[in-house]
Amino acid sequence: MERRVVIFSPAEFLQAFREYGVETGKPLPEAPPAKIAFEPVHEVALTLSFPPGSPGTKDGVISFTQEDALTALIRFCGSHNVPLPLAMAKKRLTSFKDGCALMIELGAPVLQGMIIDDHAMMRNIIGKMLNPLGPTQTIEASGGAEALQLIQSGGFKPDLIICDLHMSPMNGVGFLKALRGDQEHPYCCTPVLILTAEKSGQAQEMACQAGASRVLQKPISPKILALHIKQICGHWDI
Repeated sequence: MERRVVIFSPAEFLQAFREYGVETGKPLPEAPPAKIAFEPVHEVALTLSFPPGSPGTKDGVISFTQEDALTALIRFCGSHNVPLPLAMAKKRLTSFKDGCALMIELGAPVLQGMIIDDHAMMRNIIGKMLNPLGPTQTIEASGGAEALQLIQSGGFKPDLIICDLHMSPMNGVGFLKALRGDQEHPYCCTPVLILTAEKSGQAQEMACQAGASRVLQKPISPKILALHIKQICGHWDI
């Protein structure tokens, strides 16, 4: 498998979205944003905050989805003669210092996933639902504490974590807070997909605030699960 990386400086990063805004009929205000929040593993990957009342904003805010962010940076590469592979590739955005990096993998990478659930039968079902994604390697944990130990040991490097919301003694929110809170660990930004049977909007909001990349309702079909996994893991077509 071949891996390529394109680094964007803070100025290039912002310019890419200015150009993308013009192309899509949603130009950014001329003033520089007061705040840039970039969370590449979240569905809303980029939020730009401008002074209230700035044209083209909603209460001074403009947001870009994960797909928009990736499209903006790929188009920026094309318009500035940065060569990108033409073949199908796995692509992922990640923070890099104050800018951004576009990670491109060519070939057939094996998806490494971690499944966290306190019911063995559910872990087995989720594992089988990953089969349509192609080559996969999964590891299971019966709870948040066990999952953290496996991750911190460095023996397994997950591309994706699928976690149940309601577990004991450490639930999905507790796991997320511990994972995201350890900023020194290289896997603190690993995409985490939370599954829950609870329909309460409050529970889903708590998971999102704790750092969930997506919160999905159970039961869920293999097709829908695969779609969300592809998106949060950066499986896009150039």
